[in-house]
Amino acid sequence: AAPPPPSHSAAAAASAAQATVEEERAQSRKEADELRAELAHVRAELADARFGERDETRELRRELERVSERRRAEAAVLRDLIAGLEASHVDEVRGLLSSARQQQQAAADAA
Repeated sequence: AAPPPPSHSAAAAASAAQATVEEERAQSRKEADELRAELAHVRAELADARFGERDETRELRRELERVSERRRAEAAVLRDLIAGLEASHVDEVRGLLSSARQQQQAAADAA
């Protein structure tokens, strides 16, 4: 058996090299597709996380508004109570002053 002619071996080598290149390209395309799919998945997770974060932020803002409103209402009640106490103390002091004046007047009248 004689060795194949050189042109036949070169054609076989070129064909083998072409097949290897095509396999590598196919593998590269497959890896690129997998990476694109993974990137799309990561982007979707990130979007979900951002959406969830916005929802959580919105809910926290609502809770803060509810607490602030409750605090404002409590402060208004306390202001009303303080004003009422101050008014009753003023009335009490006026009553005591009036009573003291009446006692002084009665003492002066008796003397």
